[in-house]
Amino acid sequence: MSTVSAINVPETVWYSQMPQSPPKPEPPGLAFRIADAVSESGATIALLAAYHLGTPYLEYYGGQISRAIHVVAVNLKNGHVYHSDLNGPDHPPIMIEATDEDMASAPPGSSSESAFFNADLPVLLGLPKEAESYKVFLWLDDIISNIETIKVPENSARGKGRPVKRIAIRNMPFAADPTAPTSRPDAVTLIQTEKSGDKLLNASWFPTPVRHPEQPVLWLLATGHRDRSFGWLSVNANEIPKGLSPVTFSLKIQDLIKTTGVKQKIFAVLISAGSVSDILVLQAP
Repeated sequence: MSTVSAINVPETVWYSQMPQSPPKPEPPGLAFRIADAVSESGATIALLAAYHLGTPYLEYYGGQISRAIHVVAVNLKNGHVYHSDLNGPDHPPIMIEATDEDMASAPPGSSSESAFFNADLPVLLGLPKEAESYKVFLWLDDIISNIETIKVPENSARGKGRPVKRIAIRNMPFAADPTAPTSRPDAVTLIQTEKSGDKLLNASWFPTPVRHPEQPVLWLLATGHRDRSFGWLSVNANEIPKGLSPVTFSLKIQDLIKTTGVKQKIFAVLISAGSVSDILVLQAP
């Protein structure tokens, strides 16, 4: 956990470089640090972030680029996912300003933009009042930041919390695949295949022993590029048949994320307790 000295939080989101802010990452990049903090409502956690982005992100988002960054936290005990971008209630909806076709043929850009932003993490994400441990990261399209495991302090002012509704999938088809590449323990991978017109996400995980089988060991998340849709599921250790190594499963992308039907990219990522897959980019079905 990248914890720095405690700070006073002025509001839910604010834009300035703090003494505790991370260095600007190399483009394209997202980075953050976590600080113990205090707000008017009591103990909290501050997220101190920086981004450095160029083509195609500047063309896609223009002046909205900072507000388009997703902030995500996953609860390590119950698996719940909390998510928000930085687009406040007084902002217009985030719109993509360039077509994918234009960007596919665009030459590499020479310009880039970098800036700092900060957030009262529990308030921004609607985390519950209890003291809990979370994995936290920033996400924009095919870029993901460092992932930090943090402990959020108890604060009764937060109430019950606002997790994103979980996608319910029955009878996940878990199996062992002897053809899966040898990998280090806890590694996760995602690949896409086309089958009978469906877009399938194929996942594999090389498990490690777990102390609490009723707790989650895998999270699969997806977001839509243009309609800002967001979907996720989690898998507990006791939901996976014993003796599988690697653990593999497949599902249709439309079973994970409910998009509006607009033509767009979907970005998906698989996370385990100690690893994160490459981000998979595919077209909405």
